[in-house]
Parts: sequence; structure tokens; C-alpha cells
Amino acid sequence: MNKDKIKIILGLFRNYQVWINQDFFYIDNVNVHLAEVEFEPNNEVVYLSWEGSDGEEYRIKFDESGLSNARVKDGNLIVEDTEGDEIELTFNKLTKYVVQL
Repeated sequence: MNKDKIKIILGLFRNYQVWINQDFFYIDNVNVHLAEVEFEPNNEVVYLSWEGSDGEEYRIKFDESGLSNARVKDGNLIVEDTEGDEIELTFNKLTKYVVQL
């Protein structure tokens, strides 16, 4: 297991907005929940959730093994979730806007 890679990827989730790429559109209203790292392959450390246009809530979970085996493709991160599906993620830097009154 690549411990350094896991730490770097968790840093992306902490510091950047994540979008899920799905069939020519992005899910950009993603909530990120992080758990403690234990350096155990099956430890679930990232939970992504969002509300779909149908009003249903959706979730994706990633364990440490999935993060350790993640790869980059075309500037996006490909991570296998706990169900064995490859999920393509885009990270966007959060920007603060200042409005003058």
C-alpha cells in the first residue's frame, strides 16, 4: 500500500472542490466526508454524497486500497470505489470572491 499516495489524495479532497465525471456531465454538488487513515486496505476513508435531480441522495465510498491504486488519466483522478467501479474525479481549486457593498 502506498501510504504517501493516500495522504496526497486525501489532501486533494480536503483542499479542492471535487466533481464526479459521468457520461459527458459533471456532478458538482458533491459533499465530501473524510475518516481517519489507519493504513488498512479495507478502511473506508472517503465518502462522497450528493442529491440527484430526481431528489434521491447518492453516495460513493473509497477505501485506502482504492486510493493507493488510483491513477491519473487526462488530468483527472481515476479511483476504484468500494463496489469495484472506477470513478473519474476532477478537482477544482476553491476560489473566494469578495463583493464590495
